[in-house]
Amino acid sequence: MLVDALVYDLPGQAADAHWNEEAKALISGLILHIICAEPLHTRSLAKVRDYLTGSPQEFQSLLDAMQQSPGAGGLIRRAANVADIDTASWVSKSIGATTMSYQTTGASTSRGPLQPFSTRSSSTTDHVSRRDLMTPDEVMRLDASLEIL
Repeated sequence: MLVDALVYDLPGQAADAHWNEEAKALISGLILHIICAEPLHTRSLAKVRDYLTGSPQEFQSLLDAMQQSPGAGGLIRRAANVADIDTASWVSKSIGATTMSYQTTGASTSRGPLQPFSTRSSSTTDHVSRRDLMTPDEVMRLDASLEIL
């Protein structure tokens, strides 16, 4: 495939595989966008290069247009979705988790039909739970101007 020639995977670099796959998905989406939205005379790899080397504002406008595109059965929209659930899940897992502890309390009062007095009971329970430092949903809702360090 053409994108495999454009994004080179170094042997033994499994740690970078995610980002290389994301780059391939984006470039594939750009190529599909060019096929579906550009006039015939501008459909070339030069146009892919133009898109990839444009200003940040031009690139954001391109992503916005791609996210609205119904072309290629939704593949263009998915490729432009920089906040997709797969990437957000990967970021969430990479950040890690923490252990939370909390308490819950409960109380009850009961009185039977033949009991002159009511019985009261209460309990407190300690809980320990794992929580992602950022859930995939929280990652996806981050403002675009913020970075995770």
